[in-house]
Amino acid sequence: MIIIKRSLAQAQLDEIKPGHFVQDEHGKSGIVENVEVFKKGKEVQYYYKLKNGDTILILK
Repeated sequence: MIIIKRSLAQAQLDEIKPGHFVQDEHGKSGIVENVEVFKKGKEVQYYYKLKNGDTILILK
């Protein structure tokens, strides 16, 4: 299991792929189905869509 949190390095967030089991700091967890990364200026948004329908969002 991978704990996803804002303090992870961008390289670590980039390594999370579909099939990984993840959990955020608030207890939301599941298997990653899809990863979307959007860059807006200096900000990077990571959307981890889980098979159970939840989404974990990390802003860097």
